[in-house]
Amino acid sequence: TFVEDPLYGAVPDTNHPERAYIPNAGSDDTQWTYKHRYQLPSNLEGELVIIQWYYLTANSCNPEGYDDYNFAPLGIPDNSLGQCNYPLPSNGVPGKPEQFWNCAEVKISTDCEASTPFPTKQPSVPVTKSPVAVSTPRPTISNAPTFKSAVAESREDSRLIAYLANWQACPTDDMLDAYTHIVIAFAVSYTWSAAKNNCDTSCSVSAPPTCGNQVRQDLIDKWRGQGKKVVLSFGGAGMGGSWPGDNNNCWDYCFGKEEEVSTQLVSIVQSQNLDGIDLDYEYCYDTEGTQSGLCTAKDTSLFPTEASFDTAAQNFLTGITSNLRQKMDALGDDYELTHAPMDSDLAPTSKYYQILKDQNENLNYLMPQFYNGYIKVVSDGFTGTGAGAYSAESVYSNLAMDLFPNRPDKVVFGFCVNGCSGTGSNANGQQAVSVLQQVKEFDQGQYSCNGGAFFWVASADASGSWSDPVAAELALTAGCLDGTTPPTPSPQTTTTPNPTTSIAPRPTRPSTSQPTDSPPTTTTSPSSSVIPQPTRPNTSQPTDSPPMTTPSPSSSAIPQPTRPNTSQPTSAVTSEPTRASKPPTTSPPTATPNPTRSVTPSPTISKAPTFKEPVTSKPTNAPIEVGPSVAVFDAALGAPRCASAASSCDSGDLLKGSSCSEPNGSNSVDECVDGSRAIQSIERISASSLSGEVFREGDMVAVAADVHAWVDGQSDVAVDIYHAVSASYPIWNLVHSEVVDG
Repeated sequence: TFVEDPLYGAVPDTNHPERAYIPNAGSDDTQWTYKHRYQLPSNLEGELVIIQWYYLTANSCNPEGYDDYNFAPLGIPDNSLGQCNYPLPSNGVPGKPEQFWNCAEVKISTDCEASTPFPTKQPSVPVTKSPVAVSTPRPTISNAPTFKSAVAESREDSRLIAYLANWQACPTDDMLDAYTHIVIAFAVSYTWSAAKNNCDTSCSVSAPPTCGNQVRQDLIDKWRGQGKKVVLSFGGAGMGGSWPGDNNNCWDYCFGKEEEVSTQLVSIVQSQNLDGIDLDYEYCYDTEGTQSGLCTAKDTSLFPTEASFDTAAQNFLTGITSNLRQKMDALGDDYELTHAPMDSDLAPTSKYYQILKDQNENLNYLMPQFYNGYIKVVSDGFTGTGAGAYSAESVYSNLAMDLFPNRPDKVVFGFCVNGCSGTGSNANGQQAVSVLQQVKEFDQGQYSCNGGAFFWVASADASGSWSDPVAAELALTAGCLDGTTPPTPSPQTTTTPNPTTSIAPRPTRPSTSQPTDSPPTTTTSPSSSVIPQPTRPNTSQPTDSPPMTTPSPSSSAIPQPTRPNTSQPTSAVTSEPTRASKPPTTSPPTATPNPTRSVTPSPTISKAPTFKEPVTSKPTNAPIEVGPSVAVFDAALGAPRCASAASSCDSGDLLKGSSCSEPNGSNSVDECVDGSRAIQSIERISASSLSGEVFREGDMVAVAADVHAWVDGQSDVAVDIYHAVSASYPIWNLVHSEVVDG
């Protein structure tokens, strides 16, 4: 059943509830982009469910019910075409009206426990899983934006963004000379109180001070005149947090008021001549799931059940984002919109992550906080674990490759300069430089052209002591998206991971007489989470800063990619020779991944890295033999691998059949399921060196694939060949596409 058109506002057709209507093609700047939401039957479930999409045109005659539909929201005038002759031809021939069909094979299951979880570090002692309460069905959540427009590509990279706490002293010129952005923190809907902030129950947001608890329009205008962007942040810890013991709940009174709140914020942007809005949401959104037992201060008179609260919170995050985008776009170009989520909220199946991914076109960039104790880059570096639960790289890669597909320039790495000692996350300038160098060097420079860095808080950057070295490192790649400043490789750095092998309870932050906006420490009941929960530190006044604590990590299931659609059989498709990649030389980085190191052809497609722990039982080095090699099934990888180093490798019979019938199905390193053999499936893959020598980096290779597809007499077969550097952590890159005539 058709539910919503988030782009153009088409209304449902009560006479044909399965229909969605579209405006004239290319009628505006979206250029033939459409998006519709449908509701599947509630009892639909199955290992292999085929969803068919049917497109019926109305450019030669009017289909049944067309004249009765309300086209006013789409701005389409009446036409003088006659009615189509029914019944319509079932095969679309002759082509009047034109008809199009497409299908998708999916698995629909109610057993979410079987999904692949977010990777967890093995605890040093057994952990007893708490019983899970059975909940009543949730209300339907509308994750569709009320408006969505493609953000103008500013092509920015290498940003240096400073949060300015507006209750602290105004910064001096030598502190902020290197900043590209200044984020004023925060606009809020409460007045501060030591015991519990006094929430405005109508979520009224007053004009915030700039710094020193005063509105300094002169400084805003001065900073903007220097070429800096000045952004307003709404939210912060004082609005309510998802850590144990927090008793603030001011977000509750904003839920359902997305229209009013967005109007107030945009009005402040206009009146103070600002450049955009940052949303700093650190409150709960999934208390029925991964955040169970948290945000206990929520107003139960407004939200009597966890499900009603979660629905309101998720709809707020969606609605406020899309409303702000719409309203700022109406003011003109170049207004920025971003979120600053906590690292603990960025598991790929977190509700917040999914909302951000759905809203990615409305966001200019994202500012993940890598300093809440969940991830510890100072101790572990970019790729390591030990002190932290997960590596920063595992989260960063999902953001750069999945949430923003192949756009690391939209990910701004978050540091804490001072005030995060309770989570072991304070990073001085040189430590931050080391992490940024590791980001650039990862996987032969895949993220060398990235979004830069932000930090909390400007008052800790005396005379630019933190920002100057960081700015110097960012300057090496500034302009890399446009190729205006070819980067100089960062000097090699070494980070010694914390040798700890188990996760210790997080220390609480000590008391301080400086205002920090953090709520007081509260003793909480034991948590069933693997990672012990810290308490918020005891302070004399709240810091609505991006938080410095560790919320409960959420389990996550990995969204599974689909295979390329093929519609016609072919016995073998051979790609043109491709060159196995090797490390780049001095070419400037781009927004897409740099060439990778090995050639491992695969028909599996995944636009984003999956959260898999590295395989512990890696294949051993086989003896080198020049000649053909037949692949063997590798149980650790879950897919065929070449049995020995050789000049060619063939999957043999290991891929024959569909995922349910082929040996060891699905034979995919990232759990992508093969198609149904009745329609399409990959039957065989082979690769051979053109030189006849054993495979070596930089060699030319030929890749062939046997594909089984449905013969319909009309369609062509499209076969795409992908490869990835790492079998245990695949990021797929397109090698070649081949179309075979039907």
